[in-house]
Amino acid sequence: MPVMGIPLDALYRLVKKKIEKKELFALLTSLGCDVEGYFEVERFKCTRCGEIVELTSQEDSLGECSSCGVEFEPGKTMLSIGMSEVVRMELLPARPDMFDVGGLARAIRGYLGLEVGMPRYPLQPSNMLVKVAKSVKGVRPCIACAVARGMKLDYETIKAVMKMQENLHWALGRDRRKASIGVYDLSSLRPNFVYTAYGKKEMKFVPLGGMPGGSTEPTTLENILERHPKGMAYKHLLEDYQVYPILIDSADQVLSMPPIINSEETRAGIETEDLFVDVTGHDRTSVERTLNVFVCSLAELGARIETVRIADTTEELRTPNLESRESILVSEHASSLIGIDIPPDDCVRLLKKMRFDAFTSEEKIHVSIPPFRTDIMHEYDLIEDIAIAYGYHNIKPALIPTMTIGAQRPLERTSARLRNCMLGLGFLEVVTTLLSNPQKNYGLLQREDDNRAPKIENPSTVEHTILRTHLISGLLEMFKINRTRKMPQKTFELGDVSLIEEKGETGTVDKRILAGAIMDPKTGFSEIKSCVAAVMRETGRDFDLRPENDPSFIKARCAGIYLKDSKIGILGEIHPQVLENFEIVQPVSLFHMAAE
Repeated sequence: MPVMGIPLDALYRLVKKKIEKKELFALLTSLGCDVEGYFEVERFKCTRCGEIVELTSQEDSLGECSSCGVEFEPGKTMLSIGMSEVVRMELLPARPDMFDVGGLARAIRGYLGLEVGMPRYPLQPSNMLVKVAKSVKGVRPCIACAVARGMKLDYETIKAVMKMQENLHWALGRDRRKASIGVYDLSSLRPNFVYTAYGKKEMKFVPLGGMPGGSTEPTTLENILERHPKGMAYKHLLEDYQVYPILIDSADQVLSMPPIINSEETRAGIETEDLFVDVTGHDRTSVERTLNVFVCSLAELGARIETVRIADTTEELRTPNLESRESILVSEHASSLIGIDIPPDDCVRLLKKMRFDAFTSEEKIHVSIPPFRTDIMHEYDLIEDIAIAYGYHNIKPALIPTMTIGAQRPLERTSARLRNCMLGLGFLEVVTTLLSNPQKNYGLLQREDDNRAPKIENPSTVEHTILRTHLISGLLEMFKINRTRKMPQKTFELGDVSLIEEKGETGTVDKRILAGAIMDPKTGFSEIKSCVAAVMRETGRDFDLRPENDPSFIKARCAGIYLKDSKIGILGEIHPQVLENFEIVQPVSLFHMAAE
């Protein structure tokens, strides 16, 4: 996990209370942070691109700048800008709102009861407009923007903003693939803006920090991707496209090439007071959520946030949208899951400590989720926050009221006996995929689709669109792959199949099936029947066979397997057309029956 360093003096200033180190360590641990400890760090500034980096006393060298690639040399390409004491901890992937000193201070104030409830960040319209061109729609179509005024940047704040930007790239942006953030000095820009796309040689600009070797001449987009450190690191995000995203202002000045790098001319520095922020990506939800987290943290650092109009060919909207989301929680569910009795009023109090707004109504708790809490997706997430606010250390462990001894499930005992029996008969066990498709599950077996196969909502491939309803196709696929191997081949599978069943808890039911198959020029009905008889004898079950007509089997060489009057399976010789469908040239006999 990436590690971040939070300056203690800035944290105390934003919390508005100095906390003893031991107490702070325990508090951060209670919030779920993995704290490494306290360190003295020296900050250095890259003289070429302005990147600010930290070096602890345990680290020997900074190597080279991650932004522009220049090799750091003390006093030449790296300048010391002061010392600071930080608390270092691993990033908590589920809480990107605590990736910076502002967001962490907000959480601490709530946990300590210094400031409870959902914080409100007032928005003012900026009257700035970003037009989205058609040319960028097929590359990186979504953009959301904001203006942050009154930042009063110093080296510490610049470092906090840059670090938050990279951390959000990691957590929410999936290393810039889903979302990437650009931050610019607003005073260097000429609104309004156009988000468009250019060919690799159609546009030139100076990337942040210039090109390797110190060149500050404008260069092509292609050259930036091939030679600049950030271009080489992230060019895979654009290599499938003929045009690349570009954000420009009304003076045709380039702001950035998302998601690669900003331009040198728009760099935010020590004199910057107002920022222009953009987030680009492939889906609007990820883009807007990333922007919300980022601007809420900027607001905690003292910024006044303004909205920006985004207009494309189909719609116009304003970003950011910092409206809360609403959810309902049943307090009884919280008590049951946590294991202690928590009255509804206490649930409300604890939720407010975690910076939610909440109130009770008709035995339910209505919760307002702040825009920076992108991790809240289910009632259980709210219950987890109640437990954190209550304090896991305050929950006293207790023995369970009933004592039981673990034992193997009856079905697993039966399965083990069946497996040993099949191995004793000379069969080789195989495990085939649980996923299938209608053609393989029904068509190749000459069966009609009975609509009992659970469908996958968004399949990643046409080969896997349903869950299997039997094991026959898997065994025949195995024979197809091994059809040139030595005969006879005897395989079996003991596995689960899924069927749509209205009475099932999830609308489906899983059944354990035993299927065995023999591929051999001499195999036939008698051989596979004897295998079934041996399995039944081993498990102590009396069975009988009755004539069956199944299109997957040869007529008159197929029988149903019955226990008393209940059909549990089928056996017989596979139909020649089915064998041809699976490209099998040898006869196959097969049985398929319930294991339970």
